[in-house]
Amino acid sequence: MKKLLPLLALCTLLAACSANQASVIPNQPSDTTGTEQPAPDPMNESRVIDMVASNFQFSPTIINLRKGENVVLRLVATSGTHTFTSAALGLDVAISEGETKGFNIPTDNAGTFEFHSTSNAAMTGQIIIE
Repeated sequence: MKKLLPLLALCTLLAACSANQASVIPNQPSDTTGTEQPAPDPMNESRVIDMVASNFQFSPTIINLRKGENVVLRLVATSGTHTFTSAALGLDVAISEGETKGFNIPTDNAGTFEFHSTSNAAMTGQIIIE
């Protein structure tokens, strides 16, 4: 019986190892599904334009863009409460002092588009899309 125990242990060990080896396929690449990142597409990258809204003005007041360009406007309110409103572009973003908000500017159509703040009629500007 003492002689059979080491032999039985060895057989069990070999059986366990051969079972594990059966699940390994040599020379096969490991599964990397979901880990590969596509190369960045420069056409999908957004241009960021910084704008400040203060009590009496936007700065800058004129923004020049290209048709089809991806643009994010990053609006910072340094004082007061304002909106960035352009009915023609479908934009109406409210912002208060100390806040920063980013939003996309649609550039599907060429033209000159007015924007303003509903809280101060003197705060106006233009987005020119060529």
